Amino acid sequence: NKNKNKNKYKYHNKQQQTMSDLSDTQKAVIAIVPKVSASLSAIGSIWILVEVIGDPKKRGNMYHRLLAAMSIYDILESFWNFMSNWAIPRDVEEAWNPKGNQGTCTAQGFFLQLGLAIPVLNAMLSIYYLMIVRYRMREAQMKRWIEPSMHIVAFVVGFGTAISAVPLTLYNPSAYGLWSCWINSYPFGCHESWRGLPVPEGATSCTRGDNAWLYRFAFYFVWVWVAILVAAVATVVLYFTVRNQEKRSSKYASPERYIVSRLSRTSSTDSADVPDPATSSASWSTGIRKNASKLMNTLKQEKERKKLTRSQQVMTQAIWYIGAFILTHFTSLLNQFVFFATGNTFYALYVSHLIFDPGQGVFNFVVYRRPRYLHFRKNENLSRFQCLYLALRWSFLPPIDLADKVGKATSSAEVSDEYDSFHAGDDVDGVDDDEDDMEKHTDKCPIDSTGRLGASEDVESPSGVVA
Repeated sequence: NKNKNKNKYKYHNKQQQTMSDLSDTQKAVIAIVPKVSASLSAIGSIWILVEVIGDPKKRGNMYHRLLAAMSIYDILESFWNFMSNWAIPRDVEEAWNPKGNQGTCTAQGFFLQLGLAIPVLNAMLSIYYLMIVRYRMREAQMKRWIEPSMHIVAFVVGFGTAISAVPLTLYNPSAYGLWSCWINSYPFGCHESWRGLPVPEGATSCTRGDNAWLYRFAFYFVWVWVAILVAAVATVVLYFTVRNQEKRSSKYASPERYIVSRLSRTSSTDSADVPDPATSSASWSTGIRKNASKLMNTLKQEKERKKLTRSQQVMTQAIWYIGAFILTHFTSLLNQFVFFATGNTFYALYVSHLIFDPGQGVFNFVVYRRPRYLHFRKNENLSRFQCLYLALRWSFLPPIDLADKVGKATSSAEVSDEYDSFHAGDDVDGVDDDEDDMEKHTDKCPIDSTGRLGASEDVESPSGVVA
């Protein structure tokens, strides 16, 4: 055990020495890279926040409110990621161009730790998707206690760990390249008391942040791993739920054709048995009752098909969000794993960590606008640049008339309603759509005077030919 503790101490010193031997150019890269990533992340989060605040419909939707909350936390974290080396105390010689003091260092560490709420909200977003697809929960139900609980958990975890680290003096200049202040012992290379050797167990040579190595895992990495696990499990369950729905709905691939052809065949087959409506009003009522049950059963099948399409959209969006989540934290966690296993880290790995870890906001923004861009791409008359421009517009701006480009007027508001519809749910307000479906289909398949459905001019006839 003594030899094991000695090796850990050597590894710890080796890490400090490796990062201290960086050239000024390498230190400058470490200080500047997060400023670029944080700037892009802040822009993406600000865009999402303005979009949600400026659109009353989005403000009333749980999905958009979760994204808005994530954006608020990310804006705060991105600002201090942008500060990077400027918040480090001036007397830290290992840092590149430090400008701060212990106060700015503590503030930076606090807000970076507060960003832990973002991974927690990522996990909550996956749970939200699972609830609306697998458990068919409505927005009104989740608004009562589920959504408030999600926000409370994220805040308590983020703020609770962030404020707890202050009296423990854990916020100090980072030993992983000196680009920011976070949970770390100080001075660099000091012996933390939990290691036991080479000084007597329980003693420490650290003036600040004793046992920071343990707190770093307890206050941050454990929570991130739990959030990734929850999001992954929720997404896997969501995938198999949609897959089972696909199997159940595969035989209803074209319910509207089924309605028209089946009931039209019934109409032609039973025509000889139906009395003249002019002489018998009872026969008309009998025909209505005979075909109503068939129509309603088929409408239920079509409603299930609509829910399946919505579920597929939700599943795809959920996979994209967890992909952005993992992309953000993968290099950070890998960097910690390499250091834990070898006592050292690699410069290239650490730079990649500084590229992706501060970029959560821009990744969320890309996923957030992805459905809108794909919708515009369906129009062959629009170039990729035009689709991108339209996708980046805030939905609450005045609509654009695209008559000259696409042959018909298309407003951005109409597009927003379409691409965001799968986040609201079919019955979000508790209104049953069966009556609307009945009216829609009876318009296409009008009931004649005998009470049977006849094919209209613009739907498929019994022979399978579209008139």
